[in-house]
Amino acid sequence: FLLSHQPLRAQGLLSLSLKRANFSPKVEEGQGQADLRKLVHVLSRSKVLTSLDLRNCELEEEGWGLLSSSLSHLSCLRTLDLSHTSCGDLGVRALSAFLPSLVGLRDLALVGNQIGAEGSEGLASGLTCLKELKRLELGMNWIKAKGIKQLTGSLRCCFTLESLDLRRNGLAEDAAAAVAEVMQACPRLTFLDLSMNWFGADGAKALALALSSTCSIKQLLISQNELGPQGFLVLARAAISSTILTRLDVSKNAIGKEGLHLLAASMSREGEIEGASQNEEREQEEGEDEEDEERQQQQQQQQGHVKEEERGREKEGEENGSLRSIDLSENFIGDEGMEHFMQAMISSSGSRSLEHVDLRINSLSSQSLHAFLLHAQSFPRMRSLDLRGNEVSKEEKSKFTGLLTNVTI
Repeated sequence: FLLSHQPLRAQGLLSLSLKRANFSPKVEEGQGQADLRKLVHVLSRSKVLTSLDLRNCELEEEGWGLLSSSLSHLSCLRTLDLSHTSCGDLGVRALSAFLPSLVGLRDLALVGNQIGAEGSEGLASGLTCLKELKRLELGMNWIKAKGIKQLTGSLRCCFTLESLDLRRNGLAEDAAAAVAEVMQACPRLTFLDLSMNWFGADGAKALALALSSTCSIKQLLISQNELGPQGFLVLARAAISSTILTRLDVSKNAIGKEGLHLLAASMSREGEIEGASQNEEREQEEGEDEEDEERQQQQQQQQGHVKEEERGREKEGEENGSLRSIDLSENFIGDEGMEHFMQAMISSSGSRSLEHVDLRINSLSSQSLHAFLLHAQSFPRMRSLDLRGNEVSKEEKSKFTGLLTNVTI
């Protein structure tokens, strides 16, 4: 049921089995609060409401008091969107007092509400009671390190949480450890948006460690975080080696060609070390005494079985969770950086799972398309290569699209 710019007839609505309410108050001065009071009267009588959307409603202090009291009656509520309602810390604390009544709540959105550390503390106390919470949107607030540390204990108890939005919250290096703890503690957390914060290279190290451990994150968005070449390196290495992560957004992080060069060199060294280790093992096996030949054969058979199992697990990981999408847009990588990127992916075998690469606005020319064409066989699953905003003409894109029938450029 949509309630939008219309005077509410509370008595008439009471006879409805209202399950969804999307409320936008009248813009005339004073009418919004009057409409809200009528809506609250309806909500206090509702027994089956499952979704309440109050986005962009300017709820004054009186409105928050009225709304919070009515929420205690909505035991069936599953979705609550209070984004851009200017609730601030006081509003969130009032809301948190009634969250324990919403035991079945699954989606909670509080985007753009000027929530700080004080509000985070209040919210933390209410979140512990939401045992079915799947999505929490706290983007575009100002919780900073103190706020996320206060929320960490409660989020650790959200075992059903699947999606967490923390974009543009003033989170920097001193908040990275707390975020990493949440990444590791929530067993079902698959989507994490950390865009438009200030984690930097040092903060990226803590996040990379979490990705490399027992972490269920499949999509990590960390654009505009001042990562630089070093921050990108540690996150990219963790992403490539992960068998869970499928999407990484590191756009607008001033990575430059240096960041891609560091990644290519790192992946190449790992390949050389692995090759040398394998050669050493073979030499040791060849130097064994003939008397131990039978024992060696048995060991080799056992090792073969183990390697087959490992290959099976690796193949399963590639099919079910390897990196499929990476966003490198607006990072000033140039043609040289593009070449390093392809070398890094091929050296690490990460090229085999990639399907989508976003390279918008990176000062690329047709030289990058030529380079990709030469290595196309190393990217068997590639489906789209986004080159908008570069120095590649439509004619050149069309030409290469004809040569790469499975890839959209």
